[in-house]
Amino acid sequence: QGAEGCHPGHSPLHVEHREVSIVVGGPGLSAGPFFFEWKVPMSTRPTRISTDIDFDKDGKQVSNLFMPWSMNDSAYKVIHIPIACIKNGPGPTMLFTAGTHGDEYEGQIGLLNLIRELEPEDIKGRVIILAAANFPAAMAAQRLSPLDGGNLNRAFPGDPDGGPTAQISFYIANHLIPLASAYHDLHAGGRSLDYLTYCGMHLTANEELNQKQFGLVKAFGPPFSIVGRSSDDRL
Repeated sequence: QGAEGCHPGHSPLHVEHREVSIVVGGPGLSAGPFFFEWKVPMSTRPTRISTDIDFDKDGKQVSNLFMPWSMNDSAYKVIHIPIACIKNGPGPTMLFTAGTHGDEYEGQIGLLNLIRELEPEDIKGRVIILAAANFPAAMAAQRLSPLDGGNLNRAFPGDPDGGPTAQISFYIANHLIPLASAYHDLHAGGRSLDYLTYCGMHLTANEELNQKQFGLVKAFGPPFSIVGRSSDDRL
């Protein structure tokens, strides 16, 4: 099985080869991965995932990512992954994701509520929300994707020609993160774990970046925080 073509009426997106160095974060309603400085070359390979969201347009847009994936029940199936963009003029961009593991619903519910409640006049800049990143897993109430058994949290930076999990991670890494000034990925314990609410970050060699991370942790306002001294190239 493999991805075939793209959603009708939408062309695959491309990105230029460049490097980004941003705060990548993970405050979760129950848990989250750590912040770290992520500096990797962006891929020039095209993604098979498309969207009708215009990330440069002011206002509130709620739509989907469209991921073609041939399956037994549908030769030309297109998987819809909900996404929202709320923009009000120039300013920083905050990227929020949840549902990296499909059975971790606290963050997904929180971000869906944020989509409903947040209006452009409430912000200066842009907020991009991918509330159920691993949407097939969320619909199946599973930690891992039911389509390929993939763990999205271990799939980065992904592969545009790989399975569904690799394609989603590639899109996030190469098309959403480069738009962001900062990124929060919300996690929880899922069916197998219980977590206290906390926010995590990784110290880096960049003290200015560390201070920005501390600012984001304080803004999130968790009852507990974890500061790590090691880094991990995975999201």
